[in-house]
Amino acid sequence: MEKRRAGVPPLKKIAYDATASGESNWWDEAETAAIEQRKVDAIFSQMEEYKKVAEEAVNEKQRIQEIKIDELLSSVQGTEVGASDACEMVKTAVLNCREHLFTISQLRKRAAQMKETPQKEKPSISKDEITGYIERVDALENQVHALISKCPPNYTKLAKTLEQENKELFLSIEELTKKIESLLQKEQSVRQEMQEMQQSMVAASEAAEAKQRVLQKESKQSADEKIILQKRVDELYLALETLNSTIVDRARDLENTVDNKIDCVNDCHLKIKELQDKEIDRLEEVAFLVRKYIDTGKKNDSLLLELAEVQNELKLERDRPTAECTQKTAVPDTQKIEEEVHALRRELERSQVDYLERKASAHYHKRKAVQYEADLALAKKTAASLEAANKALHDRLQILQNSTKTVFSSETDIELYQRMIRCSVCCTNIKDVALKRCMHLLCRSCIDSRMASRQKTCPLCGTTCTPSDIVSVYL
Repeated sequence: MEKRRAGVPPLKKIAYDATASGESNWWDEAETAAIEQRKVDAIFSQMEEYKKVAEEAVNEKQRIQEIKIDELLSSVQGTEVGASDACEMVKTAVLNCREHLFTISQLRKRAAQMKETPQKEKPSISKDEITGYIERVDALENQVHALISKCPPNYTKLAKTLEQENKELFLSIEELTKKIESLLQKEQSVRQEMQEMQQSMVAASEAAEAKQRVLQKESKQSADEKIILQKRVDELYLALETLNSTIVDRARDLENTVDNKIDCVNDCHLKIKELQDKEIDRLEEVAFLVRKYIDTGKKNDSLLLELAEVQNELKLERDRPTAECTQKTAVPDTQKIEEEVHALRRELERSQVDYLERKASAHYHKRKAVQYEADLALAKKTAASLEAANKALHDRLQILQNSTKTVFSSETDIELYQRMIRCSVCCTNIKDVALKRCMHLLCRSCIDSRMASRQKTCPLCGTTCTPSDIVSVYL
């Protein structure tokens, strides 16, 4: 058995590659699929080799058994004639044994076929049981040969033992058929599971390819975003450097503008208050004029009533029939009445003139009131716009203060940054000139004064420089 197994090439040499790529742990899906296919091919080739060797062994064993049976028959025929019944019984027993051997060989073939397909679950019948049954058959054959070799044999006992062994063999064959049927059912279920697993593997491979494509796209996008962010960081760094130089000046300007806006708002409030006071005075004057207008109207009405009464009295006096009364009272009464009428007319004209003047002044004050209302609305509008602008400036100042707080953690950092952008020689001006020889930064006034005094060296390191080495920079 060991020699027969040694003749078959081992599985690892066929399935695996001994190179560095074959032994490496980093396999992709194509390589793993190829290795699994080589495994399956190697297993099937080994199973074919095992089948061929098993068939050769069975044929050899059958040939040896036939030779032994022929020798036994020849030895039995050479003995007494009364042993013909025993020979027939032995022949029937041998035929039964052959049938049992044929069924066992068929079972072995089916078991080998079952082993060809990979199974998840182990079969309920093991190799040890099959070898046990084969050993039992061999033992029975040895017993038959031993019984036949004895002369004269005890045929009745032999027949009983053979019948009992035959029954046991039938029972074992039935058990084996049941187990084989269960194995076939399991084989079908395993094949179905294999098909489902293959379909799931195909779907998983497609999903993995789709995920890989998505990951490649995401990696490209992340790389592009990283480049863009790096550029943005550089731009922000430059913007931060420019902000360091302008943040203090802007804060001062904003403080000045806020103070100016506050003064302007206060002036607007004062102007609005003055306009409100003027409006109150105008309303009081209008109310006085209205009251006076009403009084003059009432007075005019009373004068008109008196004039109507006088005219009625004149009519009545004219209609009196007595001539004496007319002669006595005609001249003085008519003169008095005419004087009163003239006085009333003059007073009426005066009141009408006063009424017209009052009406004109009322129209004038009304126009003034409309103008004051327009001025007041305009002042309120400008005050609201100034308040909104003031609020926006306050919000902007708070944002700038918050940004300065985030950029500069403390006043010491602000002073440090201010000292960094100030000239190292005069410590007052901002650095706006660079020397190409030593790349030191200075202010324009310091370098011009040194060039005017013919000191053509850097004040920080002493490197000689020329006017062509001076370059303007903007921080």
